[in-house]
Amino acid sequence: MKVFVYNVGKFKRSLRQQLSGHLRLYTYRALKQLLELHGFKVIASRGVTYDNLPSIFKHLDRLISKIPSLVQIVMILAQK
Repeated sequence: MKVFVYNVGKFKRSLRQQLSGHLRLYTYRALKQLLELHGFKVIASRGVTYDNLPSIFKHLDRLISKIPSLVQIVMILAQK
């Protein structure tokens, strides 16, 4: 049985370090790379906005949500 280890989504980890725990910090770029490694094609992506923010932050959140690499939560539509 082959075991594949990809170095995507691991925070400040060199290739020689052992994997530990379940902590994965995916950037938008790392998530796209992981999907592509497994044969998926990214069709669309967008940031998710928060509803319960003060109005001044809602406008900023809507602007930032248009740039997937800047958001905290990203939604990706991919096809295999």
